[in-house]
Amino acid sequence: MTIFLRFLILVRDFKKMKYTIPLNKIKRNDYMTVGSKAAFLGEFTKNRHINIQRGFVLPAYVFEAVLVANGAYSSFYKRFYKTNFEDRGDIQSVAHFAERKILGMRIPDFVLAEVVCAVQKLESKILAVRSSAVVEDMAELSCAGQFETVLGGSVDTLEGDIKKVWASMFSYKALLYRVANKRIYDSYGMAVIVQEIIPAQVSGVGFSVNSNSEYEDVYTVEAVLGMGNMLVSGKETPDSYVIAKKEHLLIDVSISVQKKASIFIGDKLTSKKLSRSQGSRMFLSQKDVIVLSKYMKFLEEQLRVPVDIEWAKHGNQITLLQVRSITYKMPHVEIRTHKLVWHKQVQAFLVTEIWAASEKYYAKKNLGIKATADPMFVYNPNSGTDAYYNKDDIRNKPVQLLEFYKNKPALFNKAFKQ
Repeated sequence: MTIFLRFLILVRDFKKMKYTIPLNKIKRNDYMTVGSKAAFLGEFTKNRHINIQRGFVLPAYVFEAVLVANGAYSSFYKRFYKTNFEDRGDIQSVAHFAERKILGMRIPDFVLAEVVCAVQKLESKILAVRSSAVVEDMAELSCAGQFETVLGGSVDTLEGDIKKVWASMFSYKALLYRVANKRIYDSYGMAVIVQEIIPAQVSGVGFSVNSNSEYEDVYTVEAVLGMGNMLVSGKETPDSYVIAKKEHLLIDVSISVQKKASIFIGDKLTSKKLSRSQGSRMFLSQKDVIVLSKYMKFLEEQLRVPVDIEWAKHGNQITLLQVRSITYKMPHVEIRTHKLVWHKQVQAFLVTEIWAASEKYYAKKNLGIKATADPMFVYNPNSGTDAYYNKDDIRNKPVQLLEFYKNKPALFNKAFKQ
């Protein structure tokens, strides 16, 4: 749809629109209106097996409608489409332009009135404001960590908090991410989720698959004391729990020493220093970990894809904050930690069989590797098969392993001739 036609539709229908939708009225197939994050949360609010905090969503079209109301729609997108995305300086410039324009907008009173009315229906008036990106093909692109989250706001700060989330769609980091994924001009939108805050005693994430684990068929849970912003921002190293999928049995725990925690004192989010004894204890019970593993099992079965989740614990209750499908079509991310050691124009299954045999016999015999290494194969029908090894996995002696394959090309040529 052209910018001009979308503009006319927004002008015509602006005051007839619905600006907020309760989470419990949202279904999974609403993702093109509310984004996949909100669509998944809305879908699972109806399920008694999972706790989800009450809230509502501003659909993605509200952002563009507010642009129209401020007379900024045409100039905003003209500036965006004129950007030279091969020039980092121009990307930085348009990111600053977008931030100034969006934060300087005024959300119309009749929109704010509906938002305030939706807040009044919530039990807690301390809020969490999160992004829910709308992307054309969510199966091929994950926007995890690209956009803004505002914790601890109130009805008085809500207009500014919503605009911060909208502005993060055009941040320098988010635009670089689009460029890297060759999705610059795809149809993006930004819905906003507003929920009651959970003053979490423990928070964290979970993964239904984990390529970095030495174990197979496991769930991984990571946890920090207090709110999860310390984990997501990378300021604190989380505790890690590994759970066997089949038995839902805790099989490994790694405890880190946490130095600070984000906690609520009254309605204020503050950073608290922790003593060594406070920061080095195990934050989750085995029962908590098993509950989280069962959450992931249920979500994986419902969505039919691997998932990662964010969660929070307050009292004895664990609440799901968000769920995302885990995507794999991001080779630029994988290759940063894996080194290419070999290329051959053969079928991928043949490479895998020969590689496994060579590791078990030659690599173990000559290098004393106790655990089979974990290569990544990338098969391109028009080119061939690449083999990568994780250069950061010291358990597999990567330097020696890479040198071994580099110096033994005849080994593979001989195998293929056979």
